[in-house]
Amino acid sequence: MAEPVDTLVEYLRTAKPLAVVRNPTSGANETYIVSLEGGVAIVAKYGGPHPNIKQEAAAWVMARLLGWEDMVAVTVLSAFRPSQGHEIRESSLQVAWHPHEVGPDLDSLPAEDVWRGALFDAIVMHRDRHPNNWLACPPVASGEPRLKLIDHGHTWDTGGQPSSRIYEKHQGKPIPNELRTALGGALRRVDRSPLPQLIDGAAVEAVRKRLTFVLQSETLGVP
Repeated sequence: MAEPVDTLVEYLRTAKPLAVVRNPTSGANETYIVSLEGGVAIVAKYGGPHPNIKQEAAAWVMARLLGWEDMVAVTVLSAFRPSQGHEIRESSLQVAWHPHEVGPDLDSLPAEDVWRGALFDAIVMHRDRHPNNWLACPPVASGEPRLKLIDHGHTWDTGGQPSSRIYEKHQGKPIPNELRTALGGALRRVDRSPLPQLIDGAAVEAVRKRLTFVLQSETLGVP
């Protein structure tokens, strides 16, 4: 029997778009808010000269390897075009988080969520984590906010340091032991996952090194 997430992956790849609107906050990529048949809302990053679409899909794969699917929404690569006037291109399709609040104070979110976000950004080498690309869903006012991470186009570099406010919040601090199990599981499964089909071999090796380094370190950092 298929896992519910696997069913959702197949749905994203095959469902018919019913409404497509250009995202007014689009940056280097054309992104669109899309309503699929059945009423599911997604964010589509249209493939183009600055696509970064494989990075988005790779981030979802890593979240799943870690068992942290609650933090990064299901993301697939699939053929997409915003209108009849566009050519069909491979694009990233990601389920949208609703209701949400953009860029909440990190201290208003569960401490474990923020720690997981810091570890995640270390592993994927996030170079552009700022308040516009993390969310609280539901919003802080609900009394039960949870951290959600979006926009992973600037990731998977092979060296350097993350540029992430979430990572920087915990950089150099002792890593909670209860999170190490997830890191070890991800390291064991990397080569059998779709990750090597989404990022190049040097980037995969860098991921292995970062996972190993974090597992062997008492405090948060990258090699």
